[in-house]
Amino acid sequence: MLKKSALIFALLGSLTSFTSMASLITTTQTDNFTGIAGNDSIGAGTEQSNSDLQFVKFDTSLGDLIGVNVSYTFSIFGGSIGATSLTSDTSDVTATLGADIQLGSDLPFGKIVVGTFGSSVVPMFDKTTVAETFEFSLAGDPDTNTVAGVSLFDNTGFVTALDSFDGNDFLTPFKTASAETFGINFATGSINQVDSTGGGTQGNFTAVSFDIEVSLNYTYTAAPLPPAPPVGVPEPAVFAFGLLMLCAVTGRKFLK
Repeated sequence: MLKKSALIFALLGSLTSFTSMASLITTTQTDNFTGIAGNDSIGAGTEQSNSDLQFVKFDTSLGDLIGVNVSYTFSIFGGSIGATSLTSDTSDVTATLGADIQLGSDLPFGKIVVGTFGSSVVPMFDKTTVAETFEFSLAGDPDTNTVAGVSLFDNTGFVTALDSFDGNDFLTPFKTASAETFGINFATGSINQVDSTGGGTQGNFTAVSFDIEVSLNYTYTAAPLPPAPPVGVPEPAVFAFGLLMLCAVTGRKFLK
């Protein structure tokens, strides 16, 4: 029975050690900014108001970092676009209203792409465009039509942004032992285009508002737990002595 107990504790110790090596994910950090399309971040630590989106690097006391996971949502809302005819002729108008955004960072964000001629590292952050197209007609003499922007968004979902490649370690810049932070910057542009067929037109617009929200977490393996202490098994001589004492006490009770 004692040997079975010792075996069970040994198996539990092995299971604990195995569990500690499984992949874990940190709490997700999120930062966002809302502004008018055409607004850019200018980097933390300057006197201007729009700083980079800020995130804490991976705490190396947790274990070994194996991945940096990033997602971002780019939303637009509000704004307007329209056109006014400049002649008495009718015009068919196509108007596009929206915004685009480009993210970046001083840290080496990248993703592995497997192509026909091998793998390569490409930038993690592609330019994201969100826009709405409207079509309407102008009667002329003159005629004006203006449409309000609608709420649109694009969500990338979480993507593992970094990995090793060609012997290069891209993860080291994300590690810290002292709660160090880093920034993700952004640059936005306003999209407003008016095209017409028929009579001449003049376009007008107000830029859309936008919201950028970036979320980030880390995948890691936890530092191994110390092995469980061995379970003590009584020496044969000690066990035999204890058995004799038990028999002696039991025998006295029967004699009484």
